[in-house]
Amino acid sequence: MISKNSYLNNILNLILKKRTIFFKIFFILLVAINFSCSSKIITDQIRGGNIKGPYYLEKYPVSINSEKISIVTFKIEKDINKPIKEVILKRNEDYKIDYDKGTIIFTKDIEAYDKELNKIYIVVQYQGYGFNLL
Repeated sequence: MISKNSYLNNILNLILKKRTIFFKIFFILLVAINFSCSSKIITDQIRGGNIKGPYYLEKYPVSINSEKISIVTFKIEKDINKPIKEVILKRNEDYKIDYDKGTIIFTKDIEAYDKELNKIYIVVQYQGYGFNLL
């Protein structure tokens, strides 16, 4: 099986040899399609801010319906954040997400601390793609 990089190198060598406009355009389109289709799973931890939002994801745009969002309470033990509570949220019921901008707005305020002063985080796992993944 030919790897993606060796395949692109073969096409680049062909372009350099032939130097025709057709092959140059083909190569540019191939690279653009390859780049725009690349994606990866990303996990963001965002501190609760005592507000509904907006909260901003690090990478965007976000692949539609790829997100898994939970509210996790961490207790600090010996300088290590230990998760002690997790609540999994439901799209359109607990939050709304703008996939293009990578922003989330919740239906309720997301607190920064619980009653015992443990830190609360929004944990978002999602598939990102496109230009902001670099």
